[in-house]
Amino acid sequence: MSSLAESEVQDSDVNQQVHDHFFVRSMSDLRVAKDFLRQHLPANLVNAFDLNSLGICKDKWVHLNLKAKITDILYKVKFKNSNDEAYLLTLIEHQSTPQKHKPVRALYYEAIIMYNHWNNYKTVPLVYTVVYYNGQEPWNYSHDIKDLRVFSKVYNKVFKMSACLLLKNC
Repeated sequence: MSSLAESEVQDSDVNQQVHDHFFVRSMSDLRVAKDFLRQHLPANLVNAFDLNSLGICKDKWVHLNLKAKITDILYKVKFKNSNDEAYLLTLIEHQSTPQKHKPVRALYYEAIIMYNHWNNYKTVPLVYTVVYYNGQEPWNYSHDIKDLRVFSKVYNKVFKMSACLLLKNC
C-alpha cells in the first residue's frame, strides 16, 4: 500500500474514532438517549418501558478477536407496571457502511451480552439492537436474520430459530 493510501486509511480511522467518541458522549447524556429512544424504538417498546428509569449499564465487554469494545453504549430500563425488576439492555451501535451480514453480527453481539449477563447475574436480559446508520450509500440489505437463511421462505413458517433443541432420553 502506498503511503498516500495508508494516510487515507489512517485519516478514515481517526475520523471514525472522533465520530465514535462524539456518538457515545452524546448518547451518554440520558436526556439525549431518552429522546433518541422515544423517536426510534417501536411504539410498543416505548409504551412498555419506563424511560424515566433509564440508566447506563457500566458493563462493557471486549471480545478478544475484535480487540475493542463490542458495544458503543448499553442502557438498562425497567418495564412499566411491573412489581418485578425487569431488565433491558439496549445495544446501540452506529454503522458507516452497509453490511449484508449485519443481522448475524448483531445476533452475535446480543449472544455475548446475554452470556456475560448470565455469568454475572444468572438472568438473561432482553437485548434490543438499534443500529444507527450514518453512511452515504443506501442500505439495501435486510434487517431480518431470517432473510439470510439459504432455504425456502416456506420453512421460516415452520422452523423456529432457537439456541438449542433439548432431547431427553429418547
